[in-house]
Amino acid sequence: MNVPSILARAVRDLQDVRAVMPADAQAADAEELGALARKAHHAGGALLVTGHRRLGQALLELERVCDAGDREGLHGMAIVVATEINRFIVQAVDAAPSS
Repeated sequence: MNVPSILARAVRDLQDVRAVMPADAQAADAEELGALARKAHHAGGALLVTGHRRLGQALLELERVCDAGDREGLHGMAIVVATEINRFIVQAVDAAPSS
């Protein structure tokens, strides 16, 4: 398993999750929720494999909330996930080797 490659991909996946996160959870339609759920599932699984349990579990919970159509839960999880994504990306950038 090439962990640095997986982590680099995870950063891109997390940026994708942020990009499709609806600004207004109450106005999100089923298509938006489905896209977010798929991206959260993909990124969350990769992070769990590499030992990043906190963010991986948060993303899988975000997937569950989206699949359930729980817009109140989505609002809360969006705050948690956005915070954890920002923390992860900052740590990943700090840990990346300099070119």
